[in-house]
Amino acid sequence: MNKLHSFGERLAQCRTKLGLSQAELSEQLRMSKSTLAMYETNKREPNLETLNNLSEKLGVSLDYLIAGKEMDIEKLLSNHWGAIPHVREITYEDPITTHMNIETYFSTPFSWLDGKSDYLWYTPKEEDYIAKINGLDPWVLIELQTELENGDLAAVCIHDGSAVLRRVYFSDDNVTLIPYNPQKDTPPSFHHKEDIKIRGKVMALLQSKLLV
Repeated sequence: MNKLHSFGERLAQCRTKLGLSQAELSEQLRMSKSTLAMYETNKREPNLETLNNLSEKLGVSLDYLIAGKEMDIEKLLSNHWGAIPHVREITYEDPITTHMNIETYFSTPFSWLDGKSDYLWYTPKEEDYIAKINGLDPWVLIELQTELENGDLAAVCIHDGSAVLRRVYFSDDNVTLIPYNPQKDTPPSFHHKEDIKIRGKVMALLQSKLLV
């Protein structure tokens, strides 16, 4: 890799343009100075959560940090990849993807999409009970829809709260929600159909390393 175009150099340049030392930025990110130094010298690669934090703190896009350029969404859409928004919260209100809610866009193969529905990428929260994969945060591809089959893993809003990921089972007017990775202290929850709102179906679960 050309050193002038490396991730580490872009990271260091962004930091120095803001007038931050390695110690100052590492403190803001709650990481050790030595870890940040390894990122800047390309001796270690950050995971997606760390990349998101760096992007936010430095005020630049993920696409600049990762590839050295801003994402050309129109170009992506004209080829074989779709620019799918990434959100950290799936809201009860319509539409889900507002300008304020979208973190960034990620190119996704059209072969993963049916061309008829809207999609989004979502980073599971602790209450979604989806564990890290090989130490990396998982990402979930969600097809926005309201119809499910029993056992589908879906984004479900309970009452008017933000969505959580649960396996959904229907019985007459009742709904049972079961965590994807059941824990001893997270039993199934039971609800009336009118008390939940289905926001979408999980179509793929990937570790973030595949996307960076």
